Amino acid sequence: MTIAETRSELREALSAWDDPALEYAFVPTMGALHAGHLRLVAEARAAYGRVVVSIFVNPTQFDRAEDLERYPRQFSKDAEMLGEAGADVLFAPRVDEIYPPGTTTSPLPDLRGLDARYEGTMRPGHFAGVVQVVRRLVELVQPAAMFMGQKDAQQVAVLRQAAHAEAWPLQIIAVPTVREASGLAMSSRNGQLSEAGFAKAAQIHTSLAEAVERWRGGESAGAISLSAKRALETAGFGPEYFDLVYASDFSPVAADANLTTVREPLLWIVVAWYEAVRLIDNMPVL
Repeated sequence: MTIAETRSELREALSAWDDPALEYAFVPTMGALHAGHLRLVAEARAAYGRVVVSIFVNPTQFDRAEDLERYPRQFSKDAEMLGEAGADVLFAPRVDEIYPPGTTTSPLPDLRGLDARYEGTMRPGHFAGVVQVVRRLVELVQPAAMFMGQKDAQQVAVLRQAAHAEAWPLQIIAVPTVREASGLAMSSRNGQLSEAGFAKAAQIHTSLAEAVERWRGGESAGAISLSAKRALETAGFGPEYFDLVYASDFSPVAADANLTTVREPLLWIVVAWYEAVRLIDNMPVL
Protein backbone atom coordinates (compact mmCIF):
# COMPACT_ATOMS: atom_id res chain seq x y z
CA MET A 1 0.00 0.00 0.00
CA THR A 2 1.24 3.46 -0.94
CA ILE A 3 0.83 6.30 1.55
CA ALA A 4 0.38 9.76 0.02
CA GLU A 5 0.39 12.88 2.17
CA THR A 6 0.30 15.56 -0.53
CA ARG A 7 -1.63 16.21 -3.73
CA SER A 8 1.45 15.53 -5.84
CA GLU A 9 2.16 12.24 -4.02
CA LEU A 10 -1.46 11.20 -4.59
CA ARG A 11 -1.23 11.96 -8.32
CA GLU A 12 2.04 10.02 -8.53
CA ALA A 13 0.53 7.00 -6.74
CA LEU A 14 -2.51 6.93 -9.02
CA SER A 15 -0.51 7.39 -12.21
CA ALA A 16 1.89 4.58 -11.21
CA TRP A 17 -0.74 1.91 -11.78
CA ASP A 18 -0.06 -0.27 -14.82
CA ASP A 19 -3.29 0.80 -16.48
CA PRO A 20 -4.38 4.18 -15.05
CA ALA A 21 -7.50 4.05 -17.25
CA LEU A 22 -9.00 1.32 -15.07
CA GLU A 23 -11.68 2.53 -12.66
CA TYR A 24 -11.15 2.47 -8.90
CA ALA A 25 -13.18 3.11 -5.75
CA PHE A 26 -12.79 5.55 -2.88
CA VAL A 27 -13.51 5.22 0.84
CA PRO A 28 -13.34 8.55 2.73
CA THR A 29 -12.71 8.24 6.48
CA MET A 30 -11.58 10.30 9.45
CA GLY A 31 -9.50 7.44 10.82
CA ALA A 32 -9.93 5.57 14.12
CA LEU A 33 -10.85 2.65 11.91
CA HIS A 34 -12.90 -0.39 12.89
CA ALA A 35 -14.45 -3.41 11.19
CA GLY A 36 -17.14 -1.24 9.62
CA HIS A 37 -14.53 0.75 7.69
CA LEU A 38 -12.78 -2.44 6.65
CA ARG A 39 -16.09 -3.77 5.30
CA LEU A 40 -16.28 -0.68 3.08
CA VAL A 41 -12.78 -1.38 1.80
CA ALA A 42 -13.67 -5.02 1.12
CA GLU A 43 -16.88 -4.11 -0.72
CA ALA A 44 -15.08 -1.46 -2.76
CA ARG A 45 -12.27 -3.84 -3.67
CA ALA A 46 -14.70 -6.59 -4.66
CA ALA A 47 -16.55 -4.22 -6.97
CA TYR A 48 -13.66 -2.26 -8.49
CA GLY A 49 -10.43 -4.12 -7.80
CA ARG A 50 -8.51 -1.07 -6.59
CA VAL A 51 -9.27 1.16 -3.63
CA VAL A 52 -8.10 4.56 -2.40
CA VAL A 53 -8.82 5.33 1.27
CA SER A 54 -8.45 8.76 2.83
CA ILE A 55 -7.85 9.60 6.47
CA PHE A 56 -8.58 13.24 7.18
CA VAL A 57 -10.12 14.66 10.33
CA ASN A 58 -12.05 17.48 8.71
CA PRO A 59 -12.21 20.54 10.97
CA THR A 60 -15.04 22.22 9.04
CA GLN A 61 -17.64 19.58 9.92
CA PHE A 62 -17.26 19.86 13.70
CA ASP A 63 -19.65 22.37 15.25
CA ARG A 64 -17.88 22.13 18.64
CA ALA A 65 -14.13 22.59 19.12
CA GLU A 66 -14.08 20.03 21.93
CA ASP A 67 -15.48 17.33 19.62
CA LEU A 68 -12.69 17.98 17.12
CA GLU A 69 -10.11 17.81 19.90
CA ARG A 70 -11.58 14.59 21.33
CA TYR A 71 -11.88 12.77 18.01
CA PRO A 72 -9.66 9.68 18.27
CA ARG A 73 -6.50 9.55 16.17
CA GLN A 74 -4.45 6.37 15.63
CA PHE A 75 -2.73 6.74 12.29
CA SER A 76 -0.12 3.98 12.58
CA LYS A 77 -2.70 1.40 13.60
CA ASP A 78 -5.10 2.58 10.88
CA ALA A 79 -2.42 2.34 8.20
CA GLU A 80 -1.55 -1.20 9.28
CA MET A 81 -5.23 -2.23 9.20
CA LEU A 82 -5.72 -0.77 5.73
CA GLY A 83 -2.64 -2.48 4.38
CA GLU A 84 -3.89 -5.82 5.67
CA ALA A 85 -7.38 -5.10 4.26
CA GLY A 86 -5.98 -4.62 0.76
CA ALA A 87 -6.22 -0.87 0.27
CA ASP A 88 -3.98 0.25 -2.59
CA VAL A 89 -3.46 3.91 -1.68
CA LEU A 90 -3.88 5.73 1.64
CA PHE A 91 -4.29 9.47 1.21
CA ALA A 92 -3.53 11.18 4.52
CA PRO A 93 -3.29 14.92 3.82
CA ARG A 94 -2.58 17.78 6.18
CA VAL A 95 -5.24 20.43 6.60
CA ASP A 96 -3.40 22.85 4.30
CA GLU A 97 -3.45 20.28 1.50
CA ILE A 98 -7.24 20.21 1.55
CA TYR A 99 -7.72 23.86 2.49
CA PRO A 100 -4.69 25.75 1.09
CA PRO A 101 -4.08 29.28 2.38
CA GLY A 102 -6.55 31.66 0.77
CA THR A 103 -9.14 28.95 0.15
CA THR A 104 -12.67 30.33 0.03
CA THR A 105 -15.84 28.42 0.84
CA SER A 106 -17.74 27.38 -2.27
CA PRO A 107 -21.54 27.78 -2.26
CA LEU A 108 -23.52 24.69 -1.33
CA PRO A 109 -25.68 23.09 -4.00
CA ASP A 110 -29.43 22.74 -3.50
CA LEU A 111 -29.73 20.01 -0.87
CA ARG A 112 -33.55 19.96 -0.93
CA GLY A 113 -33.71 20.79 2.76
CA LEU A 114 -31.74 17.71 3.80
CA ASP A 115 -29.22 19.92 5.56
CA ALA A 116 -31.94 21.66 7.58
CA ARG A 117 -33.36 18.60 9.35
CA TYR A 118 -32.17 16.45 12.24
CA GLU A 119 -28.35 16.37 12.05
CA GLY A 120 -28.44 19.64 10.11
CA THR A 121 -30.34 21.27 12.99
CA MET A 122 -28.51 19.58 15.83
CA ARG A 123 -25.07 20.27 14.37
CA PRO A 124 -25.17 23.64 12.59
CA GLY A 125 -22.75 23.81 9.69
CA HIS A 126 -21.98 20.09 9.84
CA PHE A 127 -23.29 19.16 6.41
CA ALA A 128 -21.79 22.26 4.83
CA GLY A 129 -18.41 21.04 6.09
CA VAL A 130 -19.06 17.50 4.90
CA VAL A 131 -20.00 18.59 1.39
CA GLN A 132 -17.01 20.93 1.19
CA VAL A 133 -14.45 18.30 2.17
CA VAL A 134 -15.92 15.41 0.16
CA ARG A 135 -16.19 17.63 -2.91
CA ARG A 136 -12.47 18.45 -2.55
CA LEU A 137 -11.47 14.84 -1.93
CA VAL A 138 -13.46 13.61 -4.93
CA GLU A 139 -11.79 16.23 -7.14
CA LEU A 140 -8.36 15.04 -5.98
CA VAL A 141 -8.97 11.27 -6.01
CA GLN A 142 -11.27 11.16 -9.09
CA PRO A 143 -12.83 7.76 -8.29
CA ALA A 144 -15.55 5.92 -10.20
CA ALA A 145 -17.42 5.18 -6.98
CA MET A 146 -17.44 6.20 -3.33
CA PHE A 147 -18.38 3.69 -0.62
CA MET A 148 -19.98 4.90 2.61
CA GLY A 149 -21.64 3.32 5.65
CA GLN A 150 -25.42 3.36 6.03
CA LYS A 151 -25.01 4.18 9.73
CA ASP A 152 -24.71 7.84 8.74
CA ALA A 153 -27.78 7.62 6.52
CA GLN A 154 -28.54 11.34 6.42
CA GLN A 155 -24.96 12.13 5.45
CA VAL A 156 -25.22 9.61 2.60
CA ALA A 157 -28.46 11.25 1.45
CA VAL A 158 -26.91 14.73 1.60
CA LEU A 159 -23.89 13.66 -0.45
CA ARG A 160 -26.05 11.87 -3.01
CA GLN A 161 -28.05 15.04 -3.47
CA ALA A 162 -24.87 17.13 -3.72
CA ALA A 163 -23.43 14.70 -6.26
CA HIS A 164 -26.64 14.89 -8.31
CA ALA A 165 -26.86 18.68 -8.13
CA GLU A 166 -23.22 19.21 -9.11
CA ALA A 167 -22.92 16.23 -11.47
CA TRP A 168 -20.06 14.54 -9.66
CA PRO A 169 -18.84 11.79 -12.04
CA LEU A 170 -19.18 8.89 -9.62
CA GLN A 171 -21.59 6.51 -7.92
CA ILE A 172 -22.24 6.70 -4.18
CA ILE A 173 -22.75 3.24 -2.74
CA ALA A 174 -24.09 2.75 0.80
CA VAL A 175 -23.01 -0.40 2.63
CA PRO A 176 -25.27 -1.77 5.41
CA THR A 177 -24.26 -0.85 8.96
CA VAL A 178 -21.75 -3.21 10.54
CA ARG A 179 -22.68 -4.04 14.12
CA GLU A 180 -21.15 -5.47 17.26
CA ALA A 181 -22.44 -8.83 18.46
CA SER A 182 -24.77 -6.87 20.77
CA GLY A 183 -26.28 -4.97 17.84
CA LEU A 184 -24.54 -1.68 18.63
CA ALA A 185 -23.54 0.12 15.42
CA MET A 186 -19.78 0.17 15.06
CA SER A 187 -18.42 3.69 15.42
CA SER A 188 -15.11 5.36 16.12
CA ARG A 189 -16.81 7.07 19.05
CA ASN A 190 -17.61 3.75 20.77
CA GLY A 191 -14.05 3.67 22.10
CA GLN A 192 -14.91 6.64 24.32
CA LEU A 193 -17.42 4.51 26.26
CA SER A 194 -16.56 2.61 29.42
CA GLU A 195 -16.88 -1.17 29.33
CA ALA A 196 -20.26 -0.90 31.08
CA GLY A 197 -21.33 1.94 28.79
CA PHE A 198 -20.36 -0.05 25.71
CA ALA A 199 -22.64 -2.87 26.85
CA LYS A 200 -25.44 -0.48 27.80
CA ALA A 201 -25.33 1.32 24.44
CA ALA A 202 -26.71 -1.79 22.73
CA GLN A 203 -30.13 -0.68 23.98
CA ILE A 204 -30.22 1.84 21.13
CA HIS A 205 -30.29 -0.99 18.60
CA THR A 206 -32.86 -2.85 20.67
CA SER A 207 -35.09 0.24 20.70
CA LEU A 208 -34.86 0.55 16.93
CA ALA A 209 -35.75 -3.11 16.40
CA GLU A 210 -38.72 -2.76 18.71
CA ALA A 211 -39.87 0.37 16.86
CA VAL A 212 -39.80 -1.50 13.55
CA GLU A 213 -41.87 -4.35 14.98
CA ARG A 214 -44.39 -2.00 16.57
CA TRP A 215 -44.78 -0.11 13.29
CA ARG A 216 -45.38 -3.39 11.49
CA GLY A 217 -47.96 -4.16 14.16
CA GLY A 218 -49.97 -1.07 13.22
CA GLU A 219 -49.04 1.43 15.94
CA SER A 220 -48.70 5.11 15.04
CA ALA A 221 -45.34 6.78 14.44
CA GLY A 222 -45.91 9.32 17.20
CA ALA A 223 -46.80 6.76 19.86
CA ILE A 224 -43.78 4.62 19.06
CA SER A 225 -41.43 7.61 19.03
CA LEU A 226 -42.66 8.93 22.36
CA SER A 227 -42.39 5.61 24.19
CA ALA A 228 -38.96 4.87 22.69
CA LYS A 229 -37.57 8.19 23.89
CA ARG A 230 -39.05 7.68 27.34
CA ALA A 231 -37.54 4.19 27.56
CA LEU A 232 -34.11 5.51 26.62
CA GLU A 233 -34.38 8.33 29.17
CA THR A 234 -35.37 5.84 31.88
CA ALA A 235 -32.30 3.77 30.99
CA GLY A 236 -30.06 6.79 31.48
CA PHE A 237 -29.65 7.97 27.89
CA GLY A 238 -30.14 11.52 26.68
CA PRO A 239 -32.05 11.16 23.39
CA GLU A 240 -31.98 14.08 20.96
CA TYR A 241 -34.49 12.47 18.64
CA PHE A 242 -36.09 9.14 17.84
CA ASP A 243 -38.25 9.60 14.75
CA LEU A 244 -39.64 7.88 11.69
CA VAL A 245 -38.67 9.67 8.48
CA TYR A 246 -39.04 9.27 4.74
CA ALA A 247 -35.85 7.71 3.43
CA SER A 248 -35.86 9.93 0.35
CA ASP A 249 -35.57 13.31 2.07
CA PHE A 250 -35.55 12.74 5.85
CA SER A 251 -38.80 14.64 6.33
CA PRO A 252 -40.68 13.31 9.40
CA VAL A 253 -43.62 10.97 9.04
CA ALA A 254 -46.81 12.42 10.56
CA ALA A 255 -47.35 11.43 14.20
CA ASP A 256 -50.74 9.84 13.46
CA ALA A 257 -49.47 7.85 10.45
CA ASN A 258 -49.30 4.07 10.58
CA LEU A 259 -48.61 1.11 8.33
CA THR A 260 -51.96 1.44 6.56
CA THR A 261 -51.43 5.08 5.55
CA VAL A 262 -47.75 5.18 4.54
CA ARG A 263 -46.16 2.78 2.07
CA GLU A 264 -42.96 4.59 1.06
CA PRO A 265 -39.45 3.52 2.19
CA LEU A 266 -38.91 4.76 5.73
CA LEU A 267 -36.18 4.89 8.36
CA TRP A 268 -36.31 4.96 12.13
CA ILE A 269 -33.51 7.32 13.15
CA VAL A 270 -32.06 7.99 16.58
CA VAL A 271 -29.39 10.01 18.31
CA ALA A 272 -28.83 9.51 22.03
CA TRP A 273 -26.07 10.53 24.43
CA TYR A 274 -24.52 8.14 26.91
CA GLU A 275 -21.45 8.85 29.06
CA ALA A 276 -20.99 12.14 27.15
CA VAL A 277 -20.74 10.21 23.86
CA ARG A 278 -23.15 11.05 21.02
CA LEU A 279 -24.40 7.81 19.45
CA ILE A 280 -26.24 7.68 16.13
CA ASP A 281 -28.08 4.82 14.43
CA ASN A 282 -30.97 4.02 12.12
CA MET A 283 -32.99 1.10 10.86
CA PRO A 284 -35.00 0.80 7.64
CA VAL A 285 -38.66 -0.13 7.63
CA LEU A 286 -39.14 -2.56 4.76
